[in-house]
Amino acid sequence: MRSSAARQHRFPPSPRVQILLGFGALLAVSCAVYAALWLVEFGGSPGSVGLIELWTSPRAAEVLSGTVEVTVAVLGITLTVVAIIVELATRRFTARIASLFMRDLVNSLVLGGFVVTVVLVLWVDMSLYGPDYPEAMILVAMGALSAAVLGLLPYFGYLFGFFSPSNVIGRVQRQAARAVRRAARPGASIERQRERVIGSVEHLADMTLIAINGDESALAIPCIEALSEMARDQLAVKGELPAAWFSLESLAETDRDFVTLDSDMMSSLTERRTWLEAKILRSYQTAFFRGLNNAQDLNHLIAIHTQRIACEAL
Repeated sequence: MRSSAARQHRFPPSPRVQILLGFGALLAVSCAVYAALWLVEFGGSPGSVGLIELWTSPRAAEVLSGTVEVTVAVLGITLTVVAIIVELATRRFTARIASLFMRDLVNSLVLGGFVVTVVLVLWVDMSLYGPDYPEAMILVAMGALSAAVLGLLPYFGYLFGFFSPSNVIGRVQRQAARAVRRAARPGASIERQRERVIGSVEHLADMTLIAINGDESALAIPCIEALSEMARDQLAVKGELPAAWFSLESLAETDRDFVTLDSDMMSSLTERRTWLEAKILRSYQTAFFRGLNNAQDLNHLIAIHTQRIACEAL
């Protein structure tokens, strides 16, 4: 019974761990195959050549000269696949998905690593015929190129998982939750954190409308639930937030949900400290009217979460 219960509570590794595991598996297979070939070719002969001596021999420069084209080709393949996936994700979700992609640490590190590898291999290739043979440069360049090629497939797997609807919605919701918690800390940049929360709410609101228009209830439902969680996350720390968080002076001129409100309504929202709840409920209202004719189930869900937000506030 304990073993079955333990199996039920096991979760798959995170995407970042999966990309490391995939890279490690490919590296292990490559090393094992090369080691077997090494033993066949050099292992049994007396005074066999060493690995470092073999890879840094002057004749290996002929191989390194051709790796520049290989490195550029690998970078081109990566950027092409990334551009196609980002474009498809932008069409399905919103244009905001591009900024979410660029802010991700793994995407920045992998793409930056590919660019550095291309430049490094090119510069090493230009340094092969100096007065001293650059053995260390060759080893570093070959190691960087090998890591780039081995990491290609694991990164593509991470990329496909990154743009799954559940992961996109989860990232947006966690971004808003972190911004609210940071705003409650002394000395935090209120405007910056509030912009992140507003961007997250509008991101999920736009995704909800796109899903309703495309009759994708499987995408609209988690967006509606995530908006409710955002409101409840703020309610949990509302007493710790400073007064500047609830001021609507800047939002009255820039925010799409507040520019049409009169001064009395703006003063009321500031006094009651409910601008975020009003923005989320305004998103619910827009989605509710959009789904009157073809998404009654979603309207029922909107009503349920509206009641939950109200009960949590009370």
